[in-house]
Amino acid sequence: MTLNDVLKRFNYRDFETIEYRTIISIDSNDVDTLFGFAAFKDGELISVDNDTYSLSDEVVEFGLRKPGWLTVWISG
Repeated sequence: MTLNDVLKRFNYRDFETIEYRTIISIDSNDVDTLFGFAAFKDGELISVDNDTYSLSDEVVEFGLRKPGWLTVWISG
């Protein structure tokens, strides 16, 4: 699924924070790694850390951390 698919599940509501994470393998161990932050407001994806994010980013898992805060794990 894409980030757009995830946002659609939440009726494209605004998120103050979208936390981007990925799982990487280091010495045969999976490590959950934070790599960025974005926001979604008025239908627009906004980078908070000056990296580039897209509604077409492939999401393997997602969850709500708290109201207004969405965490997504992106395929690495």
